[in-house]
Amino acid sequence: MLRGLVVALAIAVGVFVYLAVGGGDDEEEPASAPAAAEARIVSAEELAEIATEAGQPVYWAGEMEGTELEVAEDETGVLVRYLREDDGSAPRCPAGSRSAATPSPTRAKR
Repeated sequence: MLRGLVVALAIAVGVFVYLAVGGGDDEEEPASAPAAAEARIVSAEELAEIATEAGQPVYWAGEMEGTELEVAEDETGVLVRYLREDDGSAPRCPAGSRSAATPSPTRAKR
């Protein structure tokens, strides 16, 4: 009799814990990936306007001969890339330089 009571109590506690931590709750939607940012070619002047409107720093290395500035904006920030004017590919950058994005709160500034 005591063994049956212990088993019933263990089952009741297990069901309670399962329900308390949200087991079996199928109503919650799974997190979706953020929408991809649409990139566009901009002038240096347009990039300066975007940086002003962004409300946070937008880092870039200035104009580079033979390249176009590509900008993509989304909820995480602004991404700036340099593309070759002739074929649209990303050029090899000198050591220490690279395309830049606005800093996220979790990334340290350098």
